[in-house]
Amino acid sequence: WVGFFLAVPLLAVVGNRPHTSSKAFLLYDAKIGEGFNLQKEIFIRAAWLAKSLTDECKTEPCREWSLVLPPWCQLAHWRVSEGTVREWHHFFDIKLLKSGGVDVIEYSEYRRIRGSDSVDLLVHLETFVPDEWKSQTHPIDCAQSRAFKRQFSEEGEGAVGIYSGYCGDIRASLKHCFKTWGETSDFLAPKLTHSFPDVKSILVKHLDSAAGP
Repeated sequence: WVGFFLAVPLLAVVGNRPHTSSKAFLLYDAKIGEGFNLQKEIFIRAAWLAKSLTDECKTEPCREWSLVLPPWCQLAHWRVSEGTVREWHHFFDIKLLKSGGVDVIEYSEYRRIRGSDSVDLLVHLETFVPDEWKSQTHPIDCAQSRAFKRQFSEEGEGAVGIYSGYCGDIRASLKHCFKTWGETSDFLAPKLTHSFPDVKSILVKHLDSAAGP
């Protein structure tokens, strides 16, 4: 039933898919310390972004973006031993999650496909208090972001660091950082599609910094 109630809201925002000839993968997580309920809620925001990335394609054939579910590791209020990893199928009906119109896979499946704990692009989000009270997003220098440096180390144009509640490290070939306020999660779709047209896997860190549909 929980999977049903997560999938149903997607039906309101997911329409017909364009013809797709290849796969791409959207990974995401929430800020460390967020509880189970908020992380569950962010699934809707992430699925909406995945659908928006697919819809950004204007000339066919297009890529279909699959949503990669972050494993549950260290989580607020959970008393689990270090190294414990639980996937979404332990709590939810994955078939029901897929019924919302977006392809959904576990991280373990993504890792088998990819062959490593890595992505093409890391997108780091952090919130800020703007001078003008309206939704807005600005690119920032990752090297100047304390929030970014707490979890990632730079490696040339890329970075390596924490993924999904200390589940383990993940490596990115490229990185990009934004500060954002009041934006819905689909704001990233045109920015990423136009600036990074060739990437096939993206990790959005702290997707809870964006609002839902």
